[in-house]
Amino acid sequence: MLVVKFVWPLFIWIGAILAVLHVLYLPNAAGTDSAGGMSVDHFIVREQVERSTRVKSDIALLGDSSCLMGLSPKDMPNKLGSIESFCTLAYVGPTGYALMLEQMLDVRTEPETLVLVFNPVQFRPEPSWSDWDSYVTPPTTPHAPTHVFPFSGLEFLRVEGLNRLIFSPLPGAYGRYYGSATKFRETIDQNAGSAVDPNLTGRGTDTASSFVMNAEYLNSLDRLRDALDGFGSSKVYLVISPVPDPLTTDLVDERDKSAMVLASRLGLAPGQILTSPAVMASGLFATETHLGPEGKAEFTRMIGAELLRVLARE
Repeated sequence: MLVVKFVWPLFIWIGAILAVLHVLYLPNAAGTDSAGGMSVDHFIVREQVERSTRVKSDIALLGDSSCLMGLSPKDMPNKLGSIESFCTLAYVGPTGYALMLEQMLDVRTEPETLVLVFNPVQFRPEPSWSDWDSYVTPPTTPHAPTHVFPFSGLEFLRVEGLNRLIFSPLPGAYGRYYGSATKFRETIDQNAGSAVDPNLTGRGTDTASSFVMNAEYLNSLDRLRDALDGFGSSKVYLVISPVPDPLTTDLVDERDKSAMVLASRLGLAPGQILTSPAVMASGLFATETHLGPEGKAEFTRMIGAELLRVLARE
């Protein structure tokens, strides 16, 4: 009887705590459920989308991971004003970038100037990328919670509580470089949306790059053009991020042609294409598409100088 006397109040307290956690879980069940099994790629998209609706700047960078890993807003000239990167992944594509810009306009966090940064790897989207833009906006239909009471409370405690308090490393190289998701989140925030690719796999010079855009990609630009029109296309600039050498004359011509086609489809004038190198030394790349620290510093300097020129802030 003595054991029962003490055990029942304990059960009641635990039940009450789990009930409170269940109530906290329900309003953002989709976020908690997705975070429970989130990959690094999903995590990056989630964080950058959240930041884009919270942080306002004079200049915003929007594009794929060649921008996320290859440009450092904090190292650009102070004369440009505040700069933030909301770059995500090539998987998100033009439709996803359009959705991000539309959300920024809705919550009034849109910048004075928008810089689109695209790597040619996104010019030929894979079929598996087709649903990535769905991670940018809330679903149109309510999310059915995956967990029921009392397991919902336990999942909320694990994802929103313990994972933030107890060291839980990210998978693979990201875990070895950044440690936990919390540390990665802090790094992105502290560096104005910029990150470092920790894979450092390097890149040989035997793989030819291509700047050809397929029909699927060209069609996906329509949604982004509509968003740019709503924002004001005269305030938009385009950057095609570099690829590792070698680059033949034919590929340089292909790149220039693709840049012009891309600008035209987005409603931009040729003068809104920022001058940037088509190729940089392979030793400056951490991976096939991501610049390493030295390459990032050099590319940041180039784009910063270009922005000073076009915005007349010399």
